Amino acid sequence: MIRDELDRSAGHDATPDLGDGLAARVVHARHATRGAAGNWLSCFSSCCRPSRHDNATVAGSPSMASQTKHDNEHTKELPFNRADISQKLKTLIEGLDSICPAVSELIKTYPTSVPAPMKRPATSSVITQKKLNGRDAIFHQTIDEMLKCGTHHDHTENMSVLPIVGPGDIGKTTFTQHLYNDNRAKQHFTAFGWVCVSTNFDVTELSRKILKSLDANGSEGSIRDYDKCELDQLHKFIQEKLKSKKFLIVFDDIWEHDSSKPTSTKSFSKGEWEKLLAPLGMGETSGNMVLVTTRFPKVANAVTKGTNQVDLHGLEPDEFWEFFRQCAFSGTEDDNDMEILTDIAKQIAKKLKCSPLAAKTVGPLLHKNPTRKHWRQILEKEEWLKQKDGDDSIIPALKISYDYLPFHLKKCFSYCALFPEDYKFDMLEISCFWDSIGIIDSNGKNDKTEDIGSRYLSELYDNGFMMKGDDNHYVMHDLLHELSQIVSSAECAYINYSSFRADDIQPSIRHLSITIKDKYIESFKGEMEKLKDRVDIRNLRSVMIFGGYRSIRTANVLKDTLNQILALRVLFIFINSPDSLPHNFSKLVHLRYLKIETLWRCEVCIPSTVSKLYHLKFLDLKSWGGNDYNLPKDFSRLINLHHFLADEEFHSNVSEVGKMKCLLELKEFHVKKGTLGFELAQLGQLQELGGELCICGLENVNKEEAVEAKLKDKSNLSKLRLVCGTEHGDDILDSLEPHSNLTELSIVNVGGGLAPSWLGKNMHITNLDTLHLDGLDSLECIDCPNLNELPLSSCSGSSAEETNTMWFPNLCRLEIRGCPQLSLALVPHTSTLTYIHLNDTILTLDNDVCFQGYNGALAFQNLGYFEGIYSTAYIRHMSLIDFQPLHSLQKLLINLEDCECEDTFFRGLDEDVNVVVFNSIKDLGLYHFSLTRKVLSNLFKCFPALHGLSITSKESNEEVTLQIPSSCSLRYINLWDCKNLMLPVNDGVGLGNLTSLESLTIGDCGNIFSQWYSHMGKATQTTSNPFPSSLSKLYIYKESSIYSMALLSNLTALTSLRLEDCYNLTKDGFNPLITSSLKELSIINSGSVAADLLAEMATMPEVAFQLEHLEVDSISAALVAPVCSFLAPTLRKLSICGDDRVKVFSDEQEGALQLLTSLERLSFYDSDVLQSLPEGLHQLPSLTELRICRCPGIKSLPKKGLPSSLEKLSVSDCSSELEEQSKIFQEEKNKRFEEERERQSESD
Repeated sequence: MIRDELDRSAGHDATPDLGDGLAARVVHARHATRGAAGNWLSCFSSCCRPSRHDNATVAGSPSMASQTKHDNEHTKELPFNRADISQKLKTLIEGLDSICPAVSELIKTYPTSVPAPMKRPATSSVITQKKLNGRDAIFHQTIDEMLKCGTHHDHTENMSVLPIVGPGDIGKTTFTQHLYNDNRAKQHFTAFGWVCVSTNFDVTELSRKILKSLDANGSEGSIRDYDKCELDQLHKFIQEKLKSKKFLIVFDDIWEHDSSKPTSTKSFSKGEWEKLLAPLGMGETSGNMVLVTTRFPKVANAVTKGTNQVDLHGLEPDEFWEFFRQCAFSGTEDDNDMEILTDIAKQIAKKLKCSPLAAKTVGPLLHKNPTRKHWRQILEKEEWLKQKDGDDSIIPALKISYDYLPFHLKKCFSYCALFPEDYKFDMLEISCFWDSIGIIDSNGKNDKTEDIGSRYLSELYDNGFMMKGDDNHYVMHDLLHELSQIVSSAECAYINYSSFRADDIQPSIRHLSITIKDKYIESFKGEMEKLKDRVDIRNLRSVMIFGGYRSIRTANVLKDTLNQILALRVLFIFINSPDSLPHNFSKLVHLRYLKIETLWRCEVCIPSTVSKLYHLKFLDLKSWGGNDYNLPKDFSRLINLHHFLADEEFHSNVSEVGKMKCLLELKEFHVKKGTLGFELAQLGQLQELGGELCICGLENVNKEEAVEAKLKDKSNLSKLRLVCGTEHGDDILDSLEPHSNLTELSIVNVGGGLAPSWLGKNMHITNLDTLHLDGLDSLECIDCPNLNELPLSSCSGSSAEETNTMWFPNLCRLEIRGCPQLSLALVPHTSTLTYIHLNDTILTLDNDVCFQGYNGALAFQNLGYFEGIYSTAYIRHMSLIDFQPLHSLQKLLINLEDCECEDTFFRGLDEDVNVVVFNSIKDLGLYHFSLTRKVLSNLFKCFPALHGLSITSKESNEEVTLQIPSSCSLRYINLWDCKNLMLPVNDGVGLGNLTSLESLTIGDCGNIFSQWYSHMGKATQTTSNPFPSSLSKLYIYKESSIYSMALLSNLTALTSLRLEDCYNLTKDGFNPLITSSLKELSIINSGSVAADLLAEMATMPEVAFQLEHLEVDSISAALVAPVCSFLAPTLRKLSICGDDRVKVFSDEQEGALQLLTSLERLSFYDSDVLQSLPEGLHQLPSLTELRICRCPGIKSLPKKGLPSSLEKLSVSDCSSELEEQSKIFQEEKNKRFEEERERQSESD
């Protein structure tokens, strides 16, 4: 073993696994020194680099006690050359000796005394920026919050604390200055104080500052010299001054620093904060307010009291552009250059990520020299990132926070530079990464990697370096990502495939990441060649490739660049063929973390050599898209593997998994009868197994074999699923009793049988919160005090009606399907329920209840937490009045089809005086009911806060006018089959008063516009319109009562317009400006409207169209040269649907199609007469997808072929000839791909 270890170290220039002792700290010290000395120290690392011939050394595998004799017979013992090893050790020691003098000199420059506290600029309450740009909404919301605090009858505190938190220099102080000086605040509060806290949280000194500020702001009481007063006296003075005052006090810029560091300042803590606030809470008045600004979420969470914190981030894009424009333009620019300068400024604005500080930094740089050359130089070179001076520059301002981080967090943050912008950091992934590169420090404890990583990630969040995103992920602000790249530039390089220059990368790097785009760029190969000459690839510790690609040339460039890698600890690789792996992949024996991604349905398999990566701790195959889920037979040799992140198919294929004793999760295990390596006893050897586990094939085991799984010993398991395929003995489940820590249990018993005895009265799994039982013949009610989720399926002999209804007091989710003999007591029997589904259809919606054909009693008083109610079939005894106790209800969707009791349901809505009111409901859907004037007139009184309304009506002879109060804040309306519904004219307002309306769908109503044309006399010009100009999406389907486009003439904000089966519609009154913002336009079966509209749009060159998707029913309307010319810059998708006139494409239409150089997707649908495709398809340079559906007349693909850019050809419901050619085309494309790859390999 010693020989193997020595040989591996010598042959691979690999730092050994240092652990947590002195060696690890030496490496950390080297990193810290390099950060302090910059590039000066990077040259020393070359002294320890291996000689060229070292790469030929082949590492051996470590001896493993658990290996079989057969394995040992095939293991070749490697030669041990004592002289060679001695020489290598001598070379290493001499290299270290040469570094020592320089390092010693550097260490002498470090001060041994306590470092001076960081100087932060002082702040005051005086407004420094007159206009608060882009914060109007949140500003008024915060003012309202400040003024109403303490006014609620249930508010017991006389003081509230409102923290304002955000990244450095995002504008927190400016925002707070405006709050402090607002007239409403001045009138509401009677005493004011402003205290700049900064990094020294000294309670005594801060108390003095409070008193001095109160005196300066005219507070009553005597003015004293507080400098010699002790804390007790200071607090008494504060209490005296504020005894009968309603005060507003600001603590600006509170910092928290690492309390373990030697420093002359005092750190913030919850205890010290409460000590500071003690005299402020002793007054006689209520409604007092304390504002706190900080860049640390941890501080904000600690101080919050009686309010919700205000999170300040970057401005909205429109608001930022307006602010940036004010900073950049002086008003003296040359009119001839104005358009170009504006365009350059907008490009710069996109790079500034909506940061107010960035606007204030870059704006003056542009302002001082308003010329094209200067502005383009700033854009191309990103000058703002290079400014070094002043706290008001972007990077120096952000780096202040970085410098204050503890050392371990600095390293964690800096290595985040290797991930792309806007990357969603998963806790487990980033923990495995940090561990693999050696910056996870367990301090001698046995903490798991993911626990330490989670703590580090949480600390970065608490310090403002991470933001919480969706789905438990973390994200990093773009400017902080820029900072991470700057501070790690000596060790890490992040390459953007399309724009990197090798000369910008420092030779000392040890970690490299590359973000790839599918399109090959010629300069990429040349720059990567330069990179190989500049950086010693053999010394890289991490190589991370993000993004998928199909290009063979890209794959070959990467493979060639990584030809010599040997010492990797981390490898993220994308493979699109078996040849995509680096040449030395099998020799990467020091690899700790391997992540492999593939194309979807790619013909690749897991490389057999992965079993040789004996030190591998983390294997990530979550993004595996290949069809092959087989693993190497000797996969279990990876005895150090902790996390195998992959689908269940991979997990279930691990043979002899019991050898992998470090494994922490195994999603699925299949018991295979008669197959060596898949016995249930394999699980018994995995003592550390946690997370979730599914065991299938239990019909293949007996009681003795079930006991060998030792499930009761697995304390880390949280979820367990037991699946029995056919009949078996009931004692099998009895022998699979899990540990009491289990929180989720599922038993699927296809063959039927009894529930296991350990689910009975003496049940010890008291931590269960979810229990799923499927196919059991009997179920005994059990005592599960923590159970919050209970799905029951196909449990034929169960009854709960006669039991105590509080058997599951904390149940949150109840789901019952296929249990016809199950009878229940009152549903729900507990107010904790947040989801109920009864009967056969499952809707996986949280905080919702779905009823289908359920006729039992409903306990509405226990549904207070529900947010949505869905009824797919009407419940006879239900009425609107019953929903009144549901104070959290936000969505109500009711289907009244086949219902004879509409009057019962609408009880409370048809009253003239005592109408029930639901202020919480935002979305209302009423389907298949009789729409009457009375119901509609009270609908908006009953639901005053609606954001969305969907109505489907039954036929009725009673004409109903849709009148909606202007106070409504509706955002979308869907009206279907409302034959008796009409839009009112009412002096031309219609729905025009709904300024919040964004989306409107009208389908098959028939008479909805009839009053408008009676009013207009079918005029083509109108001074009023039925819809508000705010509308962005409009879909009108099968509506015979619309005659002209005049009704839509004011909709200039439309982004999506669909007109389908409107047979009476004409273009009369059409305003081309309504198309200026359109991104999607669809006109189907509406006469000649498509051709007329497109022709008129083509005559307006001054309009900058944004149309990306066009769908029409006329080839002759779309493929016209003037139309295609103005569509060419933006059109990405063209669909021709239902053209029954064109048989073959004319020369003019072929020529027009060639103008669409940006077209990516082309579709032909539902054409019985079309006989051929355009012959010039092969000349469309950007086309990636071609769809042909239900076009039986097309017999073949174009004779000249299809464009080389085409990635997807979809043919369905067409002629057999065309479908056969489509298959041949795909096969030939795959063949050409293989041939090109082979040619590239031969040329290399």
